[in-house]
Amino acid sequence: MDVYLQGASKADELIPLDDPRSHYAFAKIFETKGWGASRRNKERLKLLQSLDGALSEMLRDGERVLSVAWGDEYSLLEEYFLRAWAHFMNRRALLLTNERLLVLQISVRKKLLQLKSQVRWGAIKKVKTSWLGMVMITPKQGKRLDLARIPRAMKKAFTSAIDAQRRTAHVSNVEAREHLCPHCYEPHVEMPPACPKCRGTFKSASRARWLSFLFPGLGDLYLGHRWLGVFQVVGALCAWVVFANAFLEGSQRDGFDARAAAISFGIVLLFMHGIDAWVTGHTAKKGLYPEKRGALAG
Repeated sequence: MDVYLQGASKADELIPLDDPRSHYAFAKIFETKGWGASRRNKERLKLLQSLDGALSEMLRDGERVLSVAWGDEYSLLEEYFLRAWAHFMNRRALLLTNERLLVLQISVRKKLLQLKSQVRWGAIKKVKTSWLGMVMITPKQGKRLDLARIPRAMKKAFTSAIDAQRRTAHVSNVEAREHLCPHCYEPHVEMPPACPKCRGTFKSASRARWLSFLFPGLGDLYLGHRWLGVFQVVGALCAWVVFANAFLEGSQRDGFDARAAAISFGIVLLFMHGIDAWVTGHTAKKGLYPEKRGALAG
C-alpha cells in the first residue's frame, strides 16, 4: 500500500509528490484548477484510498495510474428491467494506467466489489462519445464497453486520454476485453469455471439463470446481489399469493375454467420467472463472480 496516499487528508498534499517508484502519478491524477476541481479531487482521493490495497496487488512493476474517473457500465436490458437497481450494480471505477484501462465494480460509497476487468490499450479499436453522453469503447474483438454517468467535467479529458493511449500503444496479442480473476487478478478473455493460475472457482451463469427461473431473486442472491435478490423474492411471493388467492376464489365458483387458469399460470410463470432468469443470466455473464478462493491465491 502507498504510505503517502493512505496518510493524505487532502489531494493537495499529494500533487507535489512525483516518486517514479509509486504506482500513482499524483500530479496527473488530481486537478490543479477548474470549477469543482477540489470536490472531484476529494472524491478521487477517497476512491484511491479505498482501492489501494487491491491495486497494490493488481498493478504490475512499472505500471502507474495516470487518471481516475467513475461511471456506470451501461446495459439497456438492465436499465429497462432493473431500473434504479442497475445503477447500484453497474457502478465502476475507471483507472487509466500506462498499460491498460481498469474497470472495477464499486459500491455507491466507492468500496471495491466483485467484478474486475481490463482493456489493454493495444486492444482498443476506437473510442467516441454518443449524443446521449455515453463513452463507447470498441475493442478490436468482442463486445463494446459502454460507460454512462461519467461526471461531465471528467468526460472530455477521460475520452481524450484513452484515445491518446490507444494511438501510441504497441500491438497487443489480446484484442478483447479481459475479465480479471477476483482471487489473483489473472486476466481471462473467456469465462472459465476456475482460474488455472490460483485454482479459485467462479460462480456459474447457468446456475444463476436456473435459480432465478426456479424462483425470482434466487439467482441474484447466489451472485451476491443481496438487496436486489431479497426485493425480487418478496415481490414474487406477493405476486404468487395474489394469484393463488384469485385461483382459489375462482375454483369455488360455478363455471370455473381450469384450462384458462392453467394458461394464466403459464403466462405468469413465463413472464415473471422467465424474464428474471433472462436478466440474471445476462448479469452473470458480465464478469467473474468469486466462489471459492484457490489454494494458490495470493
